[in-house]
Amino acid sequence: MKDRTLPASSMSRDRESILAAMGYRDYEHYLSRALRKKIKYRVLERDGHTCLRCNGQADRVHHRSYSEAVLKGTDDEQLASLCEGCHHVVEFDEEGSWRSHCEEEAVLSAKCARSDYPEIKINLRQNRMRLPEAWDRMNWWQRMGYRTAYKLAHQTRKPSGYGAIMMEYWLTVLDVIQHRTAVTHWRRDLPDLEAYLLARGMRLHRRDERPSRRRDGAGVTRFSLKGGKAS
Repeated sequence: MKDRTLPASSMSRDRESILAAMGYRDYEHYLSRALRKKIKYRVLERDGHTCLRCNGQADRVHHRSYSEAVLKGTDDEQLASLCEGCHHVVEFDEEGSWRSHCEEEAVLSAKCARSDYPEIKINLRQNRMRLPEAWDRMNWWQRMGYRTAYKLAHQTRKPSGYGAIMMEYWLTVLDVIQHRTAVTHWRRDLPDLEAYLLARGMRLHRRDERPSRRRDGAGVTRFSLKGGKAS
């Protein structure tokens, strides 16, 4: 887990003193409480769950300020929705050191249109995808491209039922990712899997859903494909 302790500065001291006055032990305690979760949900909804930096799917809310109004939830304008990878890049430089506030603002305002990802390596003896070393700094599109290319490569080497249909879908996803620009939007431009299958007379059947312990923080939902028209 990323260390959320800010480097010694007036900003970090102000944040901790404000949180103490609000009744929180520290920043981690604040993040776990209902107020912060309510603020996070509200900001993600405001931004359409879209990363300000890469237009991918956002699941983080970045503090541009730790003022009392922001921490209490009365000034959402100083909060920005980001994907996990962009959040890491905004806060940390390539050496892993905290950026200054000015550096953060500069990185935050610069759109990221990258969609490249490391070479895929498959180990058929392992069912779990191994994350590349660069994972922490990969934006949502790079991560999606890596995941999709991994599934495609794994299916090619170890075919399973309905593989041809899923391979066609993954190739479509990869085509969007590889040709994306700074304005490509995850919700508007990527094909929806369920709609894609329904158009081909297939439907998704949810088998189970449980939280994941993967580093990317994404939940694991297992689906099986059913033939025939969906009712």
